[in-house]
Amino acid sequence: MYTVLHTEDHRPILTVMDSGTHVAVVPQSVITACGLSISRPSDLTLVSTDALFTDPIGICDDFSFRIGNILYHTSVYVVKKASFQLPLGNEFIWNAGIGLLPRWGAIMLSLPEF
Repeated sequence: MYTVLHTEDHRPILTVMDSGTHVAVVPQSVITACGLSISRPSDLTLVSTDALFTDPIGICDDFSFRIGNILYHTSVYVVKKASFQLPLGNEFIWNAGIGLLPRWGAIMLSLPEF
């Protein structure tokens, strides 16, 4: 399911909530544009059935983005190129309490109350 989220400084970022993958992936161009860098080497190899992205070149532990007014921080696997700016996988979807409802074209979020 596709949506547009925003970086920490409110720039739009094309995102796909991908229940077919486990980790979050970001192309190197997005990391560079956000002034971030790779924190450590990658610890996995990605298998893609549709060639949407390449194997990770590293991990960025400082990636932040907004869903509405909530700022999320997560680790992302950095690839040289990808078809989307931020594919979010099941690891993030489950941790954030997000429900995907493709039949209705909707994404359901559980927003925390403080």
